Amino acid sequence: MRTMFSTKTKKYLLVQFLLIGMVLASLFLIATKCYIWFDESFTINLVRKKVPDLIRLTAMDVHPPLYYLAVRLCVVLFGENIFSFYLTSILCYGALLVATSLFFCRYFSPEASFLVTAAFCAIPSMLMMGPLQLRMYSMAMLFVTVSFYLAYIVLYHLSSMNYGRSGRYLFLLALSNVLAAYTHYFAGVAAAAISFFLLIVFLWKKGRRKKMFLTWCLYCGGMIVLYLPWLPVLFRQMSAINGDYWIAPFTLDSLSSYWNLLFNMQPKALRLLLIAFYLIGLFLFFLRFKRDGKNIWMLGCYVVILLWFAFGIGYSCIRTPILIDRYLLTLLPLAWLPVLFGYTRLSSKPVLGAALLLLTVCFVYNYKASYQERATYSQKGLRDYIAANASEKDIFLHFYIQDLSICEAYFPEMEHYVMDYADDGQAFRYWPLLVDCHELSSADELPDTDANIWCLNDSCIPIFEEMGYQVDYVKAGAQTFFQIHK
Repeated sequence: MRTMFSTKTKKYLLVQFLLIGMVLASLFLIATKCYIWFDESFTINLVRKKVPDLIRLTAMDVHPPLYYLAVRLCVVLFGENIFSFYLTSILCYGALLVATSLFFCRYFSPEASFLVTAAFCAIPSMLMMGPLQLRMYSMAMLFVTVSFYLAYIVLYHLSSMNYGRSGRYLFLLALSNVLAAYTHYFAGVAAAAISFFLLIVFLWKKGRRKKMFLTWCLYCGGMIVLYLPWLPVLFRQMSAINGDYWIAPFTLDSLSSYWNLLFNMQPKALRLLLIAFYLIGLFLFFLRFKRDGKNIWMLGCYVVILLWFAFGIGYSCIRTPILIDRYLLTLLPLAWLPVLFGYTRLSSKPVLGAALLLLTVCFVYNYKASYQERATYSQKGLRDYIAANASEKDIFLHFYIQDLSICEAYFPEMEHYVMDYADDGQAFRYWPLLVDCHELSSADELPDTDANIWCLNDSCIPIFEEMGYQVDYVKAGAQTFFQIHK
């Protein structure tokens, strides 16, 4: 088998793979300081279910099932531990970095590959909100970005008249797009936008337009067939989302949150440097823009992003708000690719060295901030204190579904009770099926027990004091909660 990489390129790849390995190891280290927020507790509680129940409950939610199935597989293989829960997100992020290294080495240059890979290790939101979340964003980033790479490879082989290879990569593109849609619906929107951009390029090319259009139709038909099993669920989920959905209406002020997602960086001086880095790179991209395949493809990043926003904003304004800033994570690598490509066109080593230095500093600050945040988060005190002072006979009383979900994720072996006037609404209609809990209409229905009752909300104070219980105020770290006993 012929090698596609020169000796120089292999050396660059080796350095990049060592870099990727160190980054992934550092992420697992941060994960050991884990705390969870509400959506992550949903993930943990869901993947504890058997696969048929997992799919059924996912269908009652507003997301597709692929990410949850992947986490479930990790739990089955490695047991229920923090390593298993984070493995899917971190490995998907690692796969994104490896795919980026290989792609840019093969179709651009080793230097471009090193810069883009280093940037993907350092961009704040990509590092902190992808692999360090027990959610599907890291997996969605992987499939959307790989789809965009595959679109370029398809066009590359078409330009070389290598129709056999182009067809094989078109099949892989369809598969990657479908996996994106099974991961997150807005990743599916991004996949549809990539497909539309591909059609534009097909029709823009001279000659064989009819054949290319028919090929594109066949490609889209294949994706629809692969997604058919989930389409009825998708339509049912969309019809269930109505005016009482939790996402706020989209406004012009909302755009600032998307901008902040690109540069979620502290301290302020470093954030300003990162913004300047982005704008200068964007200027360089358009300054040296040429009507060749690489530049057109890079411009397609913004075409895809604009189409993505057009759908999200349009649907939110016409029917029901469904767009929120963190969904942009699915497209975050694409938002940076033209900028980084602008720098790769420079031959100035001092400028590229300064860019790499800035990215290194960003990574160090991101890592430090993530580690400290995980280590000092308020719920860490709650988790550690109750784990050290509670017995399996103790019970929890919850007034809010969020508290119920998080405590159930931390302490599944304990009994959980929830008042019937806890948060209700569309987003929580299936929680009694997801979480093992007992619903109460009043505190009088609690079992008569000498064990401790734990509660995270001060609503419990007048209720239990009136019933003759002692309510002890507990503060562990930054978390305040209550220990109730006879």
